[in-house]
Amino acid sequence: MSSNDIKNTPPQGTKVAVAQKPGDNTSGAAFRLVLLVLMVLQNTATVLVGRYTRASVSKEDSYVVNHLIITCEAVKMLLSCALEYNGTSGQLYKSIKENILDRPLDAIKIIIPSLLYLVQNSLLYVALSNLSAPLFQVTYQAKLLTTAVVSVIMLNRRYSFKQWICLTLLGVGVAIVVLGEKG
Repeated sequence: MSSNDIKNTPPQGTKVAVAQKPGDNTSGAAFRLVLLVLMVLQNTATVLVGRYTRASVSKEDSYVVNHLIITCEAVKMLLSCALEYNGTSGQLYKSIKENILDRPLDAIKIIIPSLLYLVQNSLLYVALSNLSAPLFQVTYQAKLLTTAVVSVIMLNRRYSFKQWICLTLLGVGVAIVVLGEKG
């Protein structure tokens, strides 16, 4: 062993990151694809099932929206815990302690966005009760456009030319559906 080999050898017990070749991350790409498909199914099912269950019954027999939102959030919490349990190799309690309990100020910082999310979900079901499913789905996607514009104005965010083209097409699509619904 030369002196260069000794200098370049990490201390014993040190983990060394091995560079991956492009294309080696197939499991990560497959996982992202599965998540994308699940998100599309979840968004589509929310609109279709929500519209059907709100429009097909009388106002007296309709469920309370807040109960549905709490149930959905509880299911998301359980699924998140299952994913975190799997991702931390069974160290769920340790992860909760390190990331939430030991950092209470970080948890407090997300209260305002959480409350806004609650209001958004409540309004989602009000809109779903009063709009057709296609109109609702397209106008619901308009939040991407408004979020992008607000992030540029308030956060000085920069988007690429391709992203602006996509946002413009989204805006045109929303306008076409809204105008088509009125005509």
